[in-house]
Amino acid sequence: MSEIQSQPNQELKIKFEIPLSYKNTETISGLAKWSKIVGIFHIILGIIYCLSIFLLMIPTVVMGIFFIFLGTRLTDASANLDYCIQNPTEETMMSALEYLRKYLFLNGLMFFVMLVFMIIIIAVLLFFGVAIFELFETMTDSYVSVLSFVF
Repeated sequence: MSEIQSQPNQELKIKFEIPLSYKNTETISGLAKWSKIVGIFHIILGIIYCLSIFLLMIPTVVMGIFFIFLGTRLTDASANLDYCIQNPTEETMMSALEYLRKYLFLNGLMFFVMLVFMIIIIAVLLFFGVAIFELFETMTDSYVSVLSFVF
């Protein structure tokens, strides 16, 4: 599986080999297929976000470009996984895994940024929601007393 190679005055290198049995080939093939499908969905979603500039302004374009970038990383990983099945070397596998690592890092970063934005939005809504509720309450007090006097 793995072989450790070391030469004097050089860094330690670990050689990693995966035997491509039928099951491993099917696993890599399925990963390549689904990463391509999800990558294409990301690209389509990014295009839709970019086209919605007319309705929702600049933030959707930024999100669209980000989704297109995510989709291209994933489709590149899919192409490298397909190539890894045809030419099973350490370099092809590491290239495919590098694209997957970039996709997962960017996707995790996007989720973290969205979580921060959601917390900020909820805090603003709670702050202004209470203020608006109190404003409506004070505005309607006189109308309630007038209407109760009439009836």
